[in-house]
Amino acid sequence: MKVLIANRGEIAVRIHRAAASLGWQTVAAHVRADADTVAVVEADQAYALPGDGVAGYLDPDAVVQAALATGAEAVHPGYGFLSEDARLAERCADAGVIFVGPDADALRLFGDKASAREHAVRLGVPVLPATPAGLTLDDAGRFLSAHPDGIMLKESDRSHVVL
Repeated sequence: MKVLIANRGEIAVRIHRAAASLGWQTVAAHVRADADTVAVVEADQAYALPGDGVAGYLDPDAVVQAALATGAEAVHPGYGFLSEDARLAERCADAGVIFVGPDADALRLFGDKASAREHAVRLGVPVLPATPAGLTLDDAGRFLSAHPDGIMLKESDRSHVVL
């Protein structure tokens, strides 16, 4: 197995070492500025991504191209960057490359807090009380009054504040 590591720094080193312990080969996908880092030097192979800085790690098409160009059978995104991006999972699937992580549908579902919560409720998973979309200041005051030990505010992509 050959796995392309689509991340940098300590997480890339950890992925490389875990893969190596399994007897797998690793490819460090990297931007120019990271060419001499431990993560790249320790990998069995290196592939320079286009662009520089963090932006170079955020292009799912470039990551899949790197996997195909190096013969990697899998892409491990680490965490951050593209690890929760459904586009990378889709592009990997379309290219016949294993995405080390959830499939694109799961990433889309759980990438939106409101959708994830609604899904949990449909499945009967216990969830904390929350507010509906379109929360007014008065609604927030009433909700806070009903929960005197405090509340947690979380933003949502659908302008829905989960309290």
